[in-house]
Amino acid sequence: MKAEVYAEFKVSSLSVLSQKVQKCLEETARLFGSLLEREINVRQMLHLVHAQLAFSALILLGGISALVALLLMAWFTLSVVQCARAMRKE
Repeated sequence: MKAEVYAEFKVSSLSVLSQKVQKCLEETARLFGSLLEREINVRQMLHLVHAQLAFSALILLGGISALVALLLMAWFTLSVVQCARAMRKE
């Protein structure tokens, strides 16, 4: 009986957490959309964040060695290409 109540509580807690995360992502997408002066969805916003993360890693860690810089540049290039594809899709 206690295990069932705990499992129910755990599922409802995850549901609430999932809703809060979804709301946060939607709010962030709206913020990005207002900055870009166009409407974007959550998936497009995540692609933009991915490109920003790759760029930040390149700037911060690119000076360690040539190999690291090359790998980070490849990651950044790939993320920008994926972001551009995602932004073209409506």
